[in-house]
Amino acid sequence: MMHKFNLENHHWLNMMYKIRHKWSTAFIKDSFTTEFKASSRSESTNHVLNNIADTTISLTNFVIKYESVLAGIRSSEFNEDFRCKQGAPQRAIKNSGILGHAAQVYTCKIFRLFEYEFLNSLAIEWKQVGCQDTSDVFEVKEEDSERVCIVHFDHFNSNMSCSCKKFESLEILCCHALRVFNLKNLSKIPSQYILKRWTKEAKKEMMAYEQDNHSSGNAKEEMGRVNVPFTTMLQGTNVITQLSQVN
Repeated sequence: MMHKFNLENHHWLNMMYKIRHKWSTAFIKDSFTTEFKASSRSESTNHVLNNIADTTISLTNFVIKYESVLAGIRSSEFNEDFRCKQGAPQRAIKNSGILGHAAQVYTCKIFRLFEYEFLNSLAIEWKQVGCQDTSDVFEVKEEDSERVCIVHFDHFNSNMSCSCKKFESLEILCCHALRVFNLKNLSKIPSQYILKRWTKEAKKEMMAYEQDNHSSGNAKEEMGRVNVPFTTMLQGTNVITQLSQVN
């Protein structure tokens, strides 16, 4: 393209090409990104802040509203955790072993993503193209699609790799891998493909750590005498602001 438009000497394009591994999605499929883009982060942050602030708001009111928004986010997270612990969510296919296993270990939202991939795997066409020792190689593709993915499966340890790299980027098994697992009659997700960050037990150790810190007592009391509550700081800020206005 650079040859076509005579841009070989364009400084900025040459620089961007040299660091293409930092911005091109084709080069970061092996990295865990949760398929999250840099622009998505700024857009979500702007959406939150624009709802609580304008050009006339004071710093004190902004902090108070910001804390209120955080409290709402934490409340929603708590409600979601509570919902996940009430039992397994409903499944599209009740008699599926691997879907039932996913419902037991994953949070509700992650389970829905997994279920979506599982249902898509039912429409995957496959062809075995290789076999060596304990490893099988499959060509898989979705119906009415020309895109072919290569899946490697190891019988010895149930290790799998797919050329789409969805697991590497999102850490959730893709429909291609689930199709091969179904062919191999796997009724449970191999443990190496269950990431704790997506499970109902993700916060277990964190909560235990907080409880241990809470039980330490004496150290926290000493810190409590030194630390000033944030609301008190805000009140002090209001007083200082009012005095400066009077003066």
